[in-house]
Amino acid sequence: MEIKRKAFYDYGKYGGGVNSTLKKQLDNALEYALETGSFHKMNIIKKADAVCVFGLGVYFEEAFCIQNVKERFRVSLLCDNNTKRLKEVEKKLGKNSNLKCITPDQLPEYGNVAVILMLGDTRSAVQQLSQIIDPVNCIAYNDLVLDEIMNGKQERNWFKSEFENIRKGFSLIDSQKSQQIYVNVLCNRIAPHLSAQSYEEMCVLPQYFYEHEGYRLNHDEVLIDCGAYTGDTLEIFLRHQKTKNFSRIYAFEMDKDNYHTLDRWIREQEISERIVAYNAGVWNKNEICSYGKMSSSDSFSIFNPRDTITAKTVRLDDVLMDKKVTLLKMDIEGAEKEALEGAENIIKTQTPKLAICVYHRIEDLWTIPIMLKEWVPEYSISIRHHAKWWVSETVCYAWKNTQ
Repeated sequence: MEIKRKAFYDYGKYGGGVNSTLKKQLDNALEYALETGSFHKMNIIKKADAVCVFGLGVYFEEAFCIQNVKERFRVSLLCDNNTKRLKEVEKKLGKNSNLKCITPDQLPEYGNVAVILMLGDTRSAVQQLSQIIDPVNCIAYNDLVLDEIMNGKQERNWFKSEFENIRKGFSLIDSQKSQQIYVNVLCNRIAPHLSAQSYEEMCVLPQYFYEHEGYRLNHDEVLIDCGAYTGDTLEIFLRHQKTKNFSRIYAFEMDKDNYHTLDRWIREQEISERIVAYNAGVWNKNEICSYGKMSSSDSFSIFNPRDTITAKTVRLDDVLMDKKVTLLKMDIEGAEKEALEGAENIIKTQTPKLAICVYHRIEDLWTIPIMLKEWVPEYSISIRHHAKWWVSETVCYAWKNTQ
């Protein structure tokens, strides 16, 4: 769908150079998403004549019933390329399930059908189904869950009101490479047919420590790992720094079970005396909060109201008020903006390098760069994507060129 813009937007008013091709691509994507509601996957589900789950393998077995997918997304159809598997599922469900098993070629019979892809790697399915239905109606399950839980704002008026900030965020990014990634990450999310690059083409590794533009790690970093999970990021950091080339690590993990695994991992390391772990989430308040499981059994978010338990949250400005900080990483399931607010003093006074996830809530892609630039105008901002198959793992990097 080609949409004509009603007015020209002055991208140059925030400074920096702007590529006209990228500008046109971004404007077309915004107008398309406004017209169709595709900025929020639940809008696609709500306006569909029917909703189908495609992919009846292990992912389906693990998640469909346990996570109440049928009721949450009004699923009435199940689909798979494997006809034998279709018959097995049909027999298992029985005649009273109100779920119909169909083959891909039957999808057009159901009108404007939305297809939820319950697959680890959705690329081949998207390519196949895009020949049968509108590509925008092919939705990765993880992407859908992100929007359902994290992004409460589904109204077109809200999205239209964000156009100024989306364009401002784009204009504040320093390099054309990062502007390109910013635009194509957003296109893949809201207007896939307008994207010039797939997630796979944009993917680079290692996440958080990928050295690019002016973002470089030093041998004496003091790392704050927010969302330390069970130590996976710390392992990558230690490999990158050749194990011993860092000063100190402060690791924060909110979930009790993940924290205990993290603590055991730390005690097994020869440099354990330089790592301090906290069983706490990071937020803009010191309080007890509730959080629930996401689509995987070991991923949690403050914004998920289902199956909740409680945990302590802290402000980094309070916990680390007298500590040196040179590198701050956050991957905390949509709580990044609030957690940054709780670290505002550290960021303004110490200007550490930052690696902040900006994919959980769609607006984080632009609100977080804008906020960081307002706090520290000297920051350079870049965007990189670190996953091959889906929306997850887009990171905003910030640094001062003297670092």
